[in-house]
Amino acid sequence: MANLRVQGLDELEKELQQFAGKTEAIEAAMLGAGAEKLKEAWKYHILKKGHVDTGSMVDAVKASKPRKGRGGTSVDVYPQGKDQKGVRNAEKAFLLHYGWKDKPGDHFVDNVEQDAEEAVADAMESVLNEYLTNM
Repeated sequence: MANLRVQGLDELEKELQQFAGKTEAIEAAMLGAGAEKLKEAWKYHILKKGHVDTGSMVDAVKASKPRKGRGGTSVDVYPQGKDQKGVRNAEKAFLLHYGWKDKPGDHFVDNVEQDAEEAVADAMESVLNEYLTNM
C-alpha cells in the first residue's frame, strides 16, 4: 500500500490565505504590464512595415478595459477607434495583415505576437514576483 506524507501544509495554507482579496489587484497589475509590452510591439511593427500614412493607426494602439470571461480576465490590445476619414484602425490593420485582391498581406500581426510573447510573459511574471516577495 502506498504511503503519502506531507510536511509544511500549514505554512502553505497560511501563504495562500495571504492572497485572499488581493488576486484581483495582482491580476490587474499583471495584465497592465503585459499590455504595455504588447502595445510597444504593435507600434514597432506598424512603423517597421511602413504602415503609416497619417499616423492615426499607430497612435490608436491601446489596451481595452479588462473583462471577465469563461477563460479568466483578458485585455485586448490593437489599434482602436477611427482615423480622420472615419475608417476603423482595426479594419486597416486587418487588411494590411491579410491583404486584398491587388495587394498581398504581410501578416505583420503574427510578428507582433511572436515578438511580444516573451516580453509580455516576463513583464507579467515580474509583477507577480514583486507581489510574492513583498507579502
